[in-house]
Amino acid sequence: MASLYWAIRENLRMSNMLGNAVYLLQRLRYIWGSEFSRKVKRASEIAEPGEGVALCVRIRDEALNLREFVEYYLAAGVRHIFFYEALSTDDFRDKLRPFVDAGVVTLIENWPHVPVSPAAEHDCVLRCIGSYEWVGFVDVDEFVVIGDNSSIGEFLRVFQLLRPHWPCIGDTMTRMGT
Repeated sequence: MASLYWAIRENLRMSNMLGNAVYLLQRLRYIWGSEFSRKVKRASEIAEPGEGVALCVRIRDEALNLREFVEYYLAAGVRHIFFYEALSTDDFRDKLRPFVDAGVVTLIENWPHVPVSPAAEHDCVLRCIGSYEWVGFVDVDEFVVIGDNSSIGEFLRVFQLLRPHWPCIGDTMTRMGT
């Protein structure tokens, strides 16, 4: 039974027609506006522009990798990282405490929303308006690498002129082994 489920799921995922339908529904929702869109618009209208890059990360039992993750992104030019934790049983607090004390990490523990996403991402966007110019959404096992060794913020400056028309950028492909 499970293999039938995965076969159907994979066929739906790879369907161009379904992908276009989902895209159309997302665009219509954007055009008509959601409550989240209205909150972002209101907050953006009153906030001064922010500076730098922040990250939003959802975690559950990720303590083993947290120090490396935070140190990597701080070295890559990220100014602040927001961690949304739910149902962890490991020592994530101990791993993040030095970074929280240094003011470069905000830890939101026991995130109450189920599912965690998209509520965590929405909360993070609203927290970042007026404080940060960019906010990124990654998992603890994802590391953004800029090919010319510039910082993430320097890389994003290229997109500054496009922002009034295209307020976000995204990567839908992950290159493995390069």
